Amino acid sequence: MTILSRSSWELVSPKPPLVLVGDKLSPEMFYETKFGEIYSALLSMYHSGKAIDLVTVRAELASRGKLEAVGGAYELVRLAGRVASSAHLEYHALILRQMYIRREMIA
Repeated sequence: MTILSRSSWELVSPKPPLVLVGDKLSPEMFYETKFGEIYSALLSMYHSGKAIDLVTVRAELASRGKLEAVGGAYELVRLAGRVASSAHLEYHALILRQMYIRREMIA
């Protein structure tokens, strides 16, 4: 099972998913720190040209000393299993960004 892999995504969209949301989201926009840590690892891997799947994301988080902070390998598998589709990825990124802006306004 892959998370945002370039090869499987290209069957649906000509642009990789992180290209679609990379300029719209930043790690601090996530309400839960663990999701920001995972997103940060994904961005770094993407910009480095590394393959992105469960094994490589786990290894990246472990090398950063963040694997246990995000809930371990089990949490990565659980999150990957909860993703029904990435078809509306840009719209979901917009929602996440709007929620971040609202939190910042009331903070």
